[in-house]
Amino acid sequence: AGGIINNSAANDLKIIGCTNTGTIEAKGYTNTEGESVTAPAGGIIGFASNSLYIENCINGEENGESGSITGMSRVGGIAGGILPEDTTIKGSTNHGLITGIYRVGGIAGQTSTGNTIFENCHNTGDFTNVHSYESVSPTETRYGGIIGLANGPVKIMNSSSSGKVSIDPVY
Repeated sequence: AGGIINNSAANDLKIIGCTNTGTIEAKGYTNTEGESVTAPAGGIIGFASNSLYIENCINGEENGESGSITGMSRVGGIAGGILPEDTTIKGSTNHGLITGIYRVGGIAGQTSTGNTIFENCHNTGDFTNVHSYESVSPTETRYGGIIGLANGPVKIMNSSSSGKVSIDPVY
């Protein structure tokens, strides 16, 4: 689920100057094989599977009263899950409350490959966890002010997070 785009497989996707003040809630589902599947959630984009460029996007208002994001896995203030190499997110800010179980970040929940750049990104939104999820071990929770889980080469430049982190895992 995403405030501007849910899921994109587009090549060279550019998202510039967008704002989301809506509420986002991503729920998991059971696939045809009976496996639980989680849906990524992001204030601007839920999931991207090809090259991505985001600039000057904002989720929520400075008072933190809008732009809340709730999900299970890959939950981020700007992007939930980022699969492609050559991704840049710059000049973007999250003010919304982020609620998730694992892979939760102020800007991105998870990056999956490499060459990902975060520049001049800021998170002021608070984090909290949702109810326990029996198949998730405590080592998988992964909360981060900018990125919840970073896989591959990532550069974070001139970025900050000042949101309060409240995690109360129940296993």
